[in-house]
Amino acid sequence: MGRPTFLVAEPMPHEGISARKLVLEAARYNVITGYDGSDALELLHRFPRIDGLIVHAGIGDREYERVIDEAAEHYPSCMIILLSPGLTSRHALAKFHLSSHDPKQLLELLHQHFGSPS
Repeated sequence: MGRPTFLVAEPMPHEGISARKLVLEAARYNVITGYDGSDALELLHRFPRIDGLIVHAGIGDREYERVIDEAAEHYPSCMIILLSPGLTSRHALAKFHLSSHDPKQLLELLHQHFGSPS
């Protein structure tokens, strides 16, 4: 089995690369990044065998709901994680809801479910 691959749908960082992406890549996970809902959906259909979808609620005005709905409908085995500041956003089809300000919590969750690829 190869290293797990995750699609991260998050807002475009103002400068550089997001801390979340750096943490996941430093842990040796494969990361594909979409910066808005449309981009994330295009990547999801292009790479349908991802192990998990990590969606930040800030990708656009309720766009995260559309991304989660479509992922759950077409890729039911994909683990869906919704991130938001202060856990303010929820979605019934997201298996996990985490704070977007705690990349360590996200990394620990991925280690629990997928092991450490390093």
